[in-house]
Amino acid sequence: VNPSYLSIPSSGYLYTHTEVLAEKKPVVQAYKISKNDSSLQLINEQAIPGGCPCYIHFSKKNNCILVACYETGNTILYPIAKDGALLPVLKELKHAGSSVNKLRQESAHAHAVITDESFNNILITDLGTAQVMVYHADTVNKKLEVKLAQTVSMPPGSGPRHIILYAETNHAYILNELTGTVN
Repeated sequence: VNPSYLSIPSSGYLYTHTEVLAEKKPVVQAYKISKNDSSLQLINEQAIPGGCPCYIHFSKKNNCILVACYETGNTILYPIAKDGALLPVLKELKHAGSSVNKLRQESAHAHAVITDESFNNILITDLGTAQVMVYHADTVNKKLEVKLAQTVSMPPGSGPRHIILYAETNHAYILNELTGTVN
């Protein structure tokens, strides 16, 4: 149902989610991709504790799937088993706040999530708060610890949507949905 984004970290696996409201109980799904005909076989799914998951990303360094939820303003981390299956929720990163556009920025709306594998950072754009949250991930005693390292404020009302990293220049580029600008 409404798989708005896909993540294909290798030729053998595909991950997606159902972009539905929290009351419709969204899930994140793992599929095996057939080497013979590229058909998909469902491996498993896990519940998403949030609503309107709108972005999915694979972190190679942390071997996990990250899902950003627009409706509820949270981002969920799911570890991946050796067979490609999704394991239960490892971490939930929750945002709060608002910005100047009262129709679209009345609360936090996590809109995209990517990882900077070089520094093991997780970057989340939040349309509702007009911020980019930078979390640092670190493995301590075989357990993944995730801590907020920096909050980058975007222009009020801008509505940060997508973010990409350009390693050659050490820059991040952010597309703002509400103002149609790039920072």
